[in-house]
Amino acid sequence: MKLSHRITIAVIAAIIIGALFLYTRKLTGDVLSSHTMISEKISRIDTLDRALDDEILRSGFLLYHNYDAINDVLKDIYQQLAEISGLAALKDCPKTLALLKEYEKETTEKEKQIRVFQTVNSPIKNSAMYIPRLELKFREEVKFADDNYLRQLASITSTIFLARNSLDTGFVDEIKKQTELLRCYKFKDKAKQDFNEAFIAHANVFGEFFPAYSESMSGILNSGSKKTLQQTMKVFSEEERGQGLRRLNMLSLVLLAAFWASVALIIVYVVQADKQRRARLEADKRHFAEKEKMLKELHDGLGGSLSNAAMLVDMVRRETNPEKSAAQLNHLKNITADGLAELREIIWSLDGEESTLGSTVAHVQEKVLGRMEMGEIDCKLEVSLDNEHTSVSPMVRLNIVRIIKESLTNVMKHAAASNVHVSVVEKRGRLTLGIRDNGKGFDPAALRGEMKTGYGMRNMRKRCEEMGAELAIDSAPSKGTEIKVSMELPATG
Repeated sequence: MKLSHRITIAVIAAIIIGALFLYTRKLTGDVLSSHTMISEKISRIDTLDRALDDEILRSGFLLYHNYDAINDVLKDIYQQLAEISGLAALKDCPKTLALLKEYEKETTEKEKQIRVFQTVNSPIKNSAMYIPRLELKFREEVKFADDNYLRQLASITSTIFLARNSLDTGFVDEIKKQTELLRCYKFKDKAKQDFNEAFIAHANVFGEFFPAYSESMSGILNSGSKKTLQQTMKVFSEEERGQGLRRLNMLSLVLLAAFWASVALIIVYVVQADKQRRARLEADKRHFAEKEKMLKELHDGLGGSLSNAAMLVDMVRRETNPEKSAAQLNHLKNITADGLAELREIIWSLDGEESTLGSTVAHVQEKVLGRMEMGEIDCKLEVSLDNEHTSVSPMVRLNIVRIIKESLTNVMKHAAASNVHVSVVEKRGRLTLGIRDNGKGFDPAALRGEMKTGYGMRNMRKRCEEMGAELAIDSAPSKGTEIKVSMELPATG
């Protein structure tokens, strides 16, 4: 089977497996989203259940209270239960669903107790709050000397207070007994008789409705719905939530492994088929980088020369002194000659016929060493090449020439040397340039400061960095200087 056909089959398989994997992840996301919604709704129901109890307590202790708040909370609880029961993800959570149904049943029973509470709460609350006020008003307004009667009133008032706050129905018999004792009192004074009958009536109302009140309030506050709801949350979070997800995650892992296996196979096939093409692309990339560097050379070198020449032309045009004008023209001639030489050098580096290491060395010997005015300095060239046909890129050729030229220029300007030795050595693809003189040398420690300001040395280091070459400078006062540039020759395409 052809490699292209293998790649096609592997790609199709990866697409199918990837689609299945994405689908399972979507299912997993949907399940997680549904579970999150279930968890939020259970928490919401728990909050509402607590709010319901708070409303019941407020209704029991406040004289005027709106029962609509209790009804609204109940309605909201039933609505949340209906919504959560309609979620498809809950079908995979049978224990949670069963507990929610149990909670709904308990809530229904709790609602029955709430309806009883709402029926008896008003008379109980009114009696429990009115009796102490009635007694206090009687004590303040009616002059009455029977201490036993007053103690009886106080006893009934305190008993009702204890009964209402403790929800203990055992106080009902005590209230009835004490109320019967009040019936024994017969007052000729109509106001006293009316008070006695009113007090007995309120005590009887409390005694009649308090058992139902106590039972409903206890049933509401001690309802098992809270415990059931807490158990529901625990079961859902610890047991049910992971059952559907585990299967989906296992399937996702299998599909993911198969997907990456197919991707790895595609990569192997593509690497095999694309090796030559990538090599050509890499060569094109290096060529483009070389081109960018060469353009920069033109801009920095020839561009600067032309700019200087243009300024000199303007200066000559404005100069009226013939001697200064002649000097400026001579300077202009030198700038133009340097620019032309630099342009020829760049054109030479781009010449495909000059792309070997041997031709580069020949150019150095002929165009650099053969034409530089070395004065009384004896300059020798040593060449040792394993393969003079080794291919070098235009930028490397140009940098070799420029580094040697700048090194020799430094020797002429600063070394005060009588001879200089230039070596070009290539061994097993590694090129080493050496420029050694017998001049006055310098202190290497002082060189660090000069490297930051000296144009020649700075430019030389920059060129080495561009080629990925290592630059080493060995010098000492009165012992000459040796510069070494070493690099692996890059392959060219």
